Amino acid sequence: MMNSLLIGAITLLLLFLSYRFYGRIAERLWQISPERKTPAIEKKDGVDYIPAKNWLILFGHQLSSASIS
Repeated sequence: MMNSLLIGAITLLLLFLSYRFYGRIAERLWQISPERKTPAIEKKDGVDYIPAKNWLILFGHQLSSASIS
């Protein structure tokens, strides 16, 4: 019982640390800038590149495009 609790605690700690620090590392590694426009805004053509109105639409698109095998 103690071994599984220790593994669970270590796992939660690693998940927390990853969540806390990975964003900053990714920003530096891929030169992410909040001011940079996304392709949906930059190349807006009304057909292929259309900015989503809110996060719910993006969530629905993600789920509907997932293929189930």
